[in-house]
Amino acid sequence: VGPRFDAVVIAPSFATLKRCWGGEQLGECVRRRRWAEAHGMVALGAPMLPCRAVLRACLVECSALWMRHAPVGDVAGLDVRRFNKLCRPTGEGRSLPLWQYSHAARSPAATWCETALPAASDAALLQGRVRLTARAGTAHALIAWVDFDFGDAPGAGAALIRTGPTAESGDVPRFGPTPSWQGAVFLPTPRALGEEVVVASLSLDLLRGEL
Repeated sequence: VGPRFDAVVIAPSFATLKRCWGGEQLGECVRRRRWAEAHGMVALGAPMLPCRAVLRACLVECSALWMRHAPVGDVAGLDVRRFNKLCRPTGEGRSLPLWQYSHAARSPAATWCETALPAASDAALLQGRVRLTARAGTAHALIAWVDFDFGDAPGAGAALIRTGPTAESGDVPRFGPTPSWQGAVFLPTPRALGEEVVVASLSLDLLRGEL
């Protein structure tokens, strides 16, 4: 008996993945596809929707949000710095709904990685470098998201599920109310920006969804 299905459709958002950004959803798509192949439910190489994932990012100014997640530094009185070990290390991503916090994008969005789906059977890590054309201001975080491509469809962008900005002001992203969360990597210290190009390296662990 051959595989039961000729194609696979996996919704990027799952009931079990609430409060997760698109990279974690992408990882779950990959894991579920591999599970279906391992159990003989779908043939290796059978088409899949979404058929491609595009990972994008931008710089964001968000001082209050940065302070909320920054480790405790100098203290006076009760020393609570031991609680820092409970926080994620600087440079590790976390999921959050950016639109719920005061923020301003300080660069246009740029693609740092893209992958066809289904991903190669041995693919465990997506990584890339992104060049971000900064606008004057301060950068507190690098915000990442995933656009899921469902193939050709009438109308520009009609075949995409976007988990990032909801609009653009000129060429700068705007994050409005949306059910999608984003991945945030907070800088160790805020960085003053001029009109410059900032180069960042990002990676996504497909097996754990970690940025």
